[in-house]
Amino acid sequence: MKSQRCMVNFLVNSSVGTMFIKSIDGSNFVETREKLFELLDSIVDEIGAVLLKSRPNS
Repeated sequence: MKSQRCMVNFLVNSSVGTMFIKSIDGSNFVETREKLFELLDSIVDEIGAVLLKSRPNS
């Protein structure tokens, strides 16, 4: 029997276009709302950290 997986793709959309960030096997994360929230929260933190690093000093 073939195991089913839930693939989750993360993309960021901006004025210059859409950029692929990563794809993960989300099978363990979509079981509950809390786990899904933790996954999304970690991705937002990761993207936010990259944006802050690339921001020019004001």
